[in-house]
Amino acid sequence: MPAPEQVHRAAGVALVRVTAAERITPRMLRVTFGGLGPDALPGHWPDQQVKLCFPRPGQAEPRLPAADPDGDVLRWYQAFLAIPEDERPWMRGFTVRARRPARGEIDVDFVLHGDDDPAARTVGCRLLRRAGNRHAEVRAGAATGLLALFPAERDRTVRDLAVHALAATQDERAVPLLVALAEDPDPGIRQAVAESLAHVAPDLPNEPEVAALIRLTTDPEPEVRNWAAFALGFQLPVDTPAVRAALWARTTDDHPEARGEGIRGLAVRHDPRAVPLLADLLEWSEGDPLSLRAAAVLGAPALLPRLRALDPRTPGLDEALAACDPVARRHLDDRAWALLEDVQRRLPEATAALSAERFEPGLDLTVTTADGPLHWSVGPLLARADGSLARAVELVLTDIATE
Repeated sequence: MPAPEQVHRAAGVALVRVTAAERITPRMLRVTFGGLGPDALPGHWPDQQVKLCFPRPGQAEPRLPAADPDGDVLRWYQAFLAIPEDERPWMRGFTVRARRPARGEIDVDFVLHGDDDPAARTVGCRLLRRAGNRHAEVRAGAATGLLALFPAERDRTVRDLAVHALAATQDERAVPLLVALAEDPDPGIRQAVAESLAHVAPDLPNEPEVAALIRLTTDPEPEVRNWAAFALGFQLPVDTPAVRAALWARTTDDHPEARGEGIRGLAVRHDPRAVPLLADLLEWSEGDPLSLRAAAVLGAPALLPRLRALDPRTPGLDEALAACDPVARRHLDDRAWALLEDVQRRLPEATAALSAERFEPGLDLTVTTADGPLHWSVGPLLARADGSLARAVELVLTDIATE
């Protein structure tokens, strides 16, 4: 939603954003909306009713008429009704629970489920998704409410939104449900599962969610295969013969995006079969960000000709070139080690270490002080320092001092 300075009004209408959410009861969520000007909602308070307009799928914000020049509410509402139904926001009336004019905020209480109106449940799922994305403290409660929707929910739109909202909660309790929904006859639901499952999987994924994604990589719907291969290849830190076999099968997929995900997934697992395939993909995609990241992880010198043929301004290209060039990589490794030694010398009471993530490019510097660990990616850190090792050390010390 827009920032407060972007709020516009039309006869008492304002665009707002969710700023907080609090679980009041198992079936009640209190949502705080911010971005209101001091005169946005004139009238008598408390217990004032407001109409909330919620965006349709695909809309970043609700489509609303322009402000009426005379502030005529009825004329504005007629313009609102003239919006095509499939683009017109859902409008529902709510009683304001609290109002804080000085902060430009109001609180509204929402029932999470049990409403006979699918549109109301749709709104609830949208709110829970936004709340989960922005407020970690409400995720467990939101997941509880969303899980209660199944298996009774039959509305396709609500089911789809509920799956994506569960992803925003990052709650492992959703794994069994999403694994079961991977077999849903609706391809849209299966795609939602493929898009969401990695977000609720534990740090060390278990067999059920991995097996479900492997099955979805063979789905008859191309976009389901595409998202499942992306989740399996890039989002889950798991490497087994079954995972590699599933990714290898996608390298001959008729759907170009699914094929690309299979190639990139093998590349980040340092599978040598990916080298010629990734070289072709770099040429075909003109160096898309995910392919360049895969090249940086793989670090194969055979990719250098294709990388050097790309536009030198391509984002991510420098990192891929440095990773695939043995001389440049050795130089960066030496600088990373020198950085580690200098930081340790300047902070003898701290512990400094270098590490590399298996599925990530480059080296990471970790400095652990009495306040806990801090992390830096060595390549971007040196870039911030304009290549100066001394400047990079000072940046680390400044970050630690201001943390």
